[in-house]
Amino acid sequence: MWLDYTTGRGVDDDGRTVEPIIAGRRKKPKLVDLLETARHHHARRLMLCGAVPALPREWLLPDERTIARGESHTPGWEDEGHYLDDPPQGRFRHEQTKTRLAVCLVREWFPEADPGQALDHGRHGSAGRP
Repeated sequence: MWLDYTTGRGVDDDGRTVEPIIAGRRKKPKLVDLLETARHHHARRLMLCGAVPALPREWLLPDERTIARGESHTPGWEDEGHYLDDPPQGRFRHEQTKTRLAVCLVREWFPEADPGQALDHGRHGSAGRP
């Protein structure tokens, strides 16, 4: 599944449009919303594109405030050992269903001059689709 980091919109492996599943009243998805969207569509790999922050600690790991509160930034999901070198990769397991999900960056497959530049999934067709 391919999702835009900022909007949560994307496509599945069959090219069908995917709308984000966003919890609460938020308009912008968090990482947990992207995980839940992928799980809802039975994805095993989530490719994030668009304006994903350059450093994994900014999108993949909990921030200091979340840690201080003793909260999870991905409630319902367990960290299964993230890979933090370049390119980073998240590895998660859903606590209830035990579903595993790998979270990768599209720029790993299609490097852009500007990592913040959005990647239009339609521009590349199905080539290189995981």
